[in-house]
Amino acid sequence: MNWKSFNKGDVFLLDLGNLIVQWNGPESNRMERLKGTTLAKDIRDRERGGRAHLGIVEGDDENASPELMKLMNHLLGVRKELKSAIPDDVVDNKLKTSIKLFHVSDEQGNLVMQEVAVQPLTQDLLNHDVWRIENLELVPVDKKWIGHFYGGDCYLILYNYLVNNKLNYLLYIWQGRHASKDEITASAYQAVILDQKYDGQPVQIRVSMGKEPPHFMAIFKGKMVVYEGGTSRSGSQEPQPSVRLFHVHGTSEFNTRAIEVLARAASLNSNDVFVLASETCCFLWYGKGCSGDEREMGKMVADIISKREKIVIAEGQEPTEFWAVLGGKSQYANDKRLQEAHLNITPRLFECSNQTGRFVATEIADFNQDDLDEDDIMLLDVWDQIFLWVGKGANESEKKETLNTAQDYLNSHPGGRDPGTPIFLIKQGFEPPTFTGWFKAWDPHKWSNGKSYEELKAELGDSSAIVKLTESLHIVMLGLDSAGKTTVLYRLKFNEFVNTVPTIGFNTERIKLSNGAAKGISCHFWDVGGQEKLRPLWKSYSRCTDGIIYVVDSVDVDRLEEAKTELHKVTKFAENQGTPLLVIANKQDLPRSLPVADIEKHLALHELSPSTSYHVQPACAIIGEGLTEGMDKLYEMIVKRRKSLKQKKKQQSQPPPQR
Repeated sequence: MNWKSFNKGDVFLLDLGNLIVQWNGPESNRMERLKGTTLAKDIRDRERGGRAHLGIVEGDDENASPELMKLMNHLLGVRKELKSAIPDDVVDNKLKTSIKLFHVSDEQGNLVMQEVAVQPLTQDLLNHDVWRIENLELVPVDKKWIGHFYGGDCYLILYNYLVNNKLNYLLYIWQGRHASKDEITASAYQAVILDQKYDGQPVQIRVSMGKEPPHFMAIFKGKMVVYEGGTSRSGSQEPQPSVRLFHVHGTSEFNTRAIEVLARAASLNSNDVFVLASETCCFLWYGKGCSGDEREMGKMVADIISKREKIVIAEGQEPTEFWAVLGGKSQYANDKRLQEAHLNITPRLFECSNQTGRFVATEIADFNQDDLDEDDIMLLDVWDQIFLWVGKGANESEKKETLNTAQDYLNSHPGGRDPGTPIFLIKQGFEPPTFTGWFKAWDPHKWSNGKSYEELKAELGDSSAIVKLTESLHIVMLGLDSAGKTTVLYRLKFNEFVNTVPTIGFNTERIKLSNGAAKGISCHFWDVGGQEKLRPLWKSYSRCTDGIIYVVDSVDVDRLEEAKTELHKVTKFAENQGTPLLVIANKQDLPRSLPVADIEKHLALHELSPSTSYHVQPACAIIGEGLTEGMDKLYEMIVKRRKSLKQKKKQQSQPPPQR
């Protein structure tokens, strides 16, 4: 380790135990410096119990920190001219695939550089010992629980291997997402004690939950299970969930783990294998796009999760009991492309930012939900769709540049991409399954107003109560392009005209209705783009919705036949049978607009399923005329349907009369 590792454009942390020095490159930006300080404080507070000092050296004013610079020069040697800044938009794939693991300090605390392993770990797997932090002390994990990691715990794993007939050690510190601050501090402290016991030989590696490296997973030979919360401690008072769903990742015993996800249908993904375990049964679910190797690993890990007989289910052949355990069938990531066997899709995530003064997109490797930066805009490329995720703290300049960047990205892609690839704009906190399905172990409560895990857990109550009826209605808005859907949406939201552009992908808004009989009712609207390329996706967004709003242009008579065809495709979908339909006949203020009766006839609404209630509302979205009346009618139809379904369910649950 020397000054050759530094450059002018980045931020570097030098960890000396009781002192952490942050050196800011003279060309580094404010956000990089902020993140560097945040990381340094995190190391101090979580691993040193707050008992370390922080020192900051500004690379463009090193004379202001003479003592720290004296120390750095002593440790790093004579400094020559520093390397220039590495552009943020440069991704070196060769470097990404030649990762090496180094030991950077010996038992005396001297900084030394010793290569330990490359990726993947090539040494033969030998013995390993596993401990859990309990009452701030190390407690050996029972053999039957080795490979089981609970989000409320911290673990130490000591792995040993031979190099040139010499025994070497790796000491992993695995920290659960919901472990207490005391336990995290204790895990770092106990690692130091264990390191001293082995004369400082172990290489210490901190592993965050969900970020397990391949050489860590390989230790457990395909039998690694990560639980979202809870603990494996004996005598724990915390009740275990009656239903658990696990997402299996991996194709061999060297890269497989099962990660617990929210036990609901929306967590499924057609490209993968899932294990659904309850108190009475265990299902092994194979998505249409999973490979034979993934299925084999699913069988192996399912035996670790549950000792019950496994009921193997292929996607599309699920029995009623399967959906009942999940709390009901609903939309999930089941795009046709995900259902292709031997699928070779590598989703790519980019962070889009103008913090440097220019707009750049930086790729993030091996990403998960934690990599979504609330202060920036993220671009997720899954080949035939582009998702733009807008963080709450993203600035207006970034928002304006993002669509252009996404289009430039498509146009300049060496793979010959279709410039018409759909681009979806997604706001933080309103992510659909078609987006979350690309992330490992998506946590829908991550951005719940900053509440703690314990607070959320107390609010949710029994974890087996997966589906809870709320007063928030799910409404999907459909219609051909240029019909005025988005104008309707923002007239309802702001009660004023908002000049909009055609929806590319979809918009989503939570709106509390402010007028009419439905005043005070909270609605979650999904405004889905009407371009021809996007219409096949309509049925994915309309599944299990409370109501459908279909907007038509009352003046554009030539396209009413097209509007009719698309509407009937959606309403004939099995899961939409009986869903209340509000047709908004927009632009009624213009000359030559068709009367409502003619529009109803052109759309052939009388041919809809007898169980589907509908209403055609004349309206003008620009001035808001007719929208309140339309929403009142839709709410009335939804309430009526709910009462009918409730009564039907009650009748079905009653025993037949005795004769």
